[in-house]
Amino acid sequence: MTPKPSTVRAVELDIDCKRYPEIDRILAYWRAKKGDREFPSRADIDPLEFTRALPRVMMVEVSYDSLEFRYRVAGTGLFAMHGRDLTGKLARELEPPEFGALIHRHYAEAIERRAPILHLIELTVDYLATSYARIILPLSIDGKVIDRLITCEAHEDHALALQKFFRQAKA
Repeated sequence: MTPKPSTVRAVELDIDCKRYPEIDRILAYWRAKKGDREFPSRADIDPLEFTRALPRVMMVEVSYDSLEFRYRVAGTGLFAMHGRDLTGKLARELEPPEFGALIHRHYAEAIERRAPILHLIELTVDYLATSYARIILPLSIDGKVIDRLITCEAHEDHALALQKFFRQAKA
């Protein structure tokens, strides 16, 4: 069966926009953990310190052989949204393909900028339009090379619409 055409786009938001409390909390956490350094390391991050956000958090491993991003941890809320476990998958493997390509570009942009980035992701399939916000936070074991990314999403009241989008985009 051919997937239905979908529209996937993103708008970059001011990193300090204060519209998404959960994202604000994880950004403040990341800033506190990095201190005077450019980035915190993975060892600085304790998921027990942000348990409320965990269902919407992903840990992404960065590979520089050919720039790839592999999900090492994906929260249960993201499993529910995508209808499958993303652990071990590459960002480019996300469906629909235009969504995977967009996410891959955003991760590459965070590496290039060497800074957190906040986007509003807008998704449309058939007559369904929905959106969510996502922050990308870089981590570095040596303070130079970004080897991990943490993402946190704010779905607001859109969780069911997001589940429907990913289900319909695959059908």
